[in-house]
Amino acid sequence: GGINKVDKLSDKHNEIVNFAFIQLSAQSDNNKDCELKKIDIENFSKQVVSGTLYRFDLIVKSECDEPSQEKCSLVVLDQPWTNTREVQWDDVKCEKIESN
Repeated sequence: GGINKVDKLSDKHNEIVNFAFIQLSAQSDNNKDCELKKIDIENFSKQVVSGTLYRFDLIVKSECDEPSQEKCSLVVLDQPWTNTREVQWDDVKCEKIESN
């Protein structure tokens, strides 16, 4: 299936975003004092494959020694009939957003 851009997130879409955010927070948990905060969601799209691939950019802020913002491009595969929902880590990219 083609990639469909989503402008208005449904409850299901927000659930996918929250799932990915929790996974991402767990990944960056090496530094216990750092708390990630979800700031914004951009470029949300879904693609029907064997299940659904959700792609979106998550803007997160880490509350560390020096607060910084990152934009993380995330891909989540959702397959309800196999109870599979997972972040496709090979496709995840995070980059720092330079603050002015």
